[in-house]
Amino acid sequence: GLTLSEMQQIAAEAGIDPELVARAVAFLKSHRPSTAARIFGGPDQYRMVKTVPGVVPEEELGRFVETIRGVMDHQGSAEQVFGGLEWKTTTDPSRMSVNVSSRDDGTRLEVSVDRGGSAFLSYLAPTIGFFILGAALAGAIDPDTVPGALALVFSCLGGAFATGRSIFSRGTRKWNEALPRLMDALTATAKRVARERAPEDETPPPPESEP
Repeated sequence: GLTLSEMQQIAAEAGIDPELVARAVAFLKSHRPSTAARIFGGPDQYRMVKTVPGVVPEEELGRFVETIRGVMDHQGSAEQVFGGLEWKTTTDPSRMSVNVSSRDDGTRLEVSVDRGGSAFLSYLAPTIGFFILGAALAGAIDPDTVPGALALVFSCLGGAFATGRSIFSRGTRKWNEALPRLMDALTATAKRVARERAPEDETPPPPESEP
C-alpha cells in the first residue's frame, strides 16, 4: 500500500540507498510471475535490458567477459558481433546469453535466459522415478479394482509433479538472485570503462595566446 517515494523515504531513514529500492521495484514489476510460473515453480524465460551512458570501445569488451565469468562462475563462449559482444553458456540446460553493444551515446546491456531445458529435466526425472515406483507397488499390492489402480497412478503423478516443482523452484531462486547481481556488475563495468576512457576522448583546450 506504499508508493515508491514513500518506500524510498523509509529506506533513506533506515540508511538504505533509495536507488536500490527503485531498482528492486523495477525488477519485481518486470518479473512478476505468470499463472503458469506460479503453478510450475518459476518462469521459463528471463530478459533484462539496461542502457548505460557512455560508449565502450571494442578493445575493452573483454572486460565484460571477465565480469560475466566472475559472477556466473561459468566459462561460456564469447565472440564479437557487429562491434559488440555476445556471450553464451555452452553446457547448462538453461541457455543464457549476454549482449553488450554501443548505441548512440550509450552502452546497451541485455541478459536473457531460456530455462526450457531445465524445466523438461526437472519434471522428467521425477516422473520416470515415480512411475517405476508405481509399477513396483502395483506388482506388490496387485490393485484389483479400477479406483485402486487410478489412485496409484494419480499418487505417482502427484509425487512426480511435487518433486519436479521443488527442483525447478530451487533453480528459480538461484536465477532471481544471480540475474540482478550480474546486471549490477555489468553496469559497474560499463560505467568504469566509460569513465576511464573519457579523458582520452576529450580534446584539450587550445593554449592561450600571449598578447
